[in-house]
Amino acid sequence: MNCPECNHEFGYLHLDKLEQVGKLTEFECPNCGQRLNNRPIKEITQKVNWYIYGGLTLFVLLLLINYLIYDDQVKGIIKYLLIFVGSASCLLGYLQYGKLDHKINYEKVV
Repeated sequence: MNCPECNHEFGYLHLDKLEQVGKLTEFECPNCGQRLNNRPIKEITQKVNWYIYGGLTLFVLLLLINYLIYDDQVKGIIKYLLIFVGSASCLLGYLQYGKLDHKINYEKVV
């Protein structure tokens, strides 16, 4: 993660002066002193949790529906939904984690 002001790359968890403001953590850039927060990281991890846990919940729900319904045609449709939705949701969550590896800027505190 980079400072948007001076483009200095650093990890905020290694800093000493961290302030918890609501759900966000505020800190200063060690290079230029700009006040920053970790909102982009929180947004990415929230999307990851939404995709992965939502996909797993839907997966379990479809398995339950598949168990309760005895019609072969419906079971075939649900099987394909399980494969598509479960894998797509986990893949979307994994792709969100990939965003953390790219150069993302911290957010300035006004």
